[in-house]
Amino acid sequence: MRGSEDRDRVPSKGNPVESKRKLPTVSVEWLENAAADLEVSANASRETWAVLGLSRLYSENIGRAHAMRHAARLKLEYDRRLFLRSIGLKV
Repeated sequence: MRGSEDRDRVPSKGNPVESKRKLPTVSVEWLENAAADLEVSANASRETWAVLGLSRLYSENIGRAHAMRHAARLKLEYDRRLFLRSIGLKV
C-alpha cells in the first residue's frame, strides 16, 4: 500500500514531512524566539558549565543571543543575513 501512496503523491508538493521542516529564517520573530531559547538554555546550563570549567560556553551563547537580537533590529533581511554570517552563524 505504501507504494501506491508514493505514486499518488503530487511531485510539486514533495514529502509532507520535509515541507513542514523549514530552514532557519531571519525574520524578526524567528530571531527573537531563537535568541530567547538560546538564552534560557545558556542560563539553565550555566552552573554545570562552571563546575566543568567551561564557563566560556555560557558567554558564547549569551553573545550569540545578543547578536541575534541586534540582527532582529536591522530592517532588511539581506542585512540580517550578512550580519549573522559575519559573526559566524549559519543562515
